[in-house]
Amino acid sequence: MSEYQIKEMDPKLLNEQIEALNEKAFRSYFVSPAKLMNEEERSHRDRLSRNLGEPVQIALGAYLEDQLVGWSISKQSSGERIHTKISAVLPEHRGKGIYTKMTRELLRIAKEKGFQRVSSTHGMTNNAVLVPKLKLGFV
Repeated sequence: MSEYQIKEMDPKLLNEQIEALNEKAFRSYFVSPAKLMNEEERSHRDRLSRNLGEPVQIALGAYLEDQLVGWSISKQSSGERIHTKISAVLPEHRGKGIYTKMTRELLRIAKEKGFQRVSSTHGMTNNAVLVPKLKLGFV
């Protein structure tokens, strides 16, 4: 039986790969705030993003053989913190420890890079994410 592998990736490459999978992963509970923005709001977001310079990003892909089945993208939010801005596991691969494995790898890499804090934001009813995070020490 094949085992899931977690790989650190170039964030741009991972974003390209997950574009087609986002609808499948999030259709039941998530609407992207970017899709709700008008042109002026998008312009403000883009201008403010440019002010941040080049923050560190950690992009992880979870693969079963050569198939992308999960992902996590975290971005530096301060001099000491990295924040997970998106993570997902495709529905047919959930409940197999993939999210926990990705989070452990994120913690390892973040520590290696010198971050003191790791944060994330999730829906308050998303127990598939909240329970593993609590078990790993997130509060």
